[in-house]
Amino acid sequence: MSPSHAKKVVLVASQPYSTKHEPLLLTLIERRIELFCAAGIDYENWETAFDLLLTDPDRHFSHHITTTSHPGEPLDDVLNLANVWSVEEGSEVEIIEA
Repeated sequence: MSPSHAKKVVLVASQPYSTKHEPLLLTLIERRIELFCAAGIDYENWETAFDLLLTDPDRHFSHHITTTSHPGEPLDDVLNLANVWSVEEGSEVEIIEA
């Protein structure tokens, strides 16, 4: 399975979240990923933005995605969590730098 079809995503932010990142998050939702982990700069707002898009009643997304944020955690720890997280299909973890 190629990373672009991975059901588990770790987003490592090097900049604060802004609405210009919305298309990236929407793409992940539309891909029907199952796990979204936010780490790095402004991790909490990245996770919140993802949750707000996912639960927007006007968008009608009906699948569940678990979201997590990781304040001050080493990337290796976040990747370990994602690697052991059980999903229905595949085991690949995609790392996205934003």
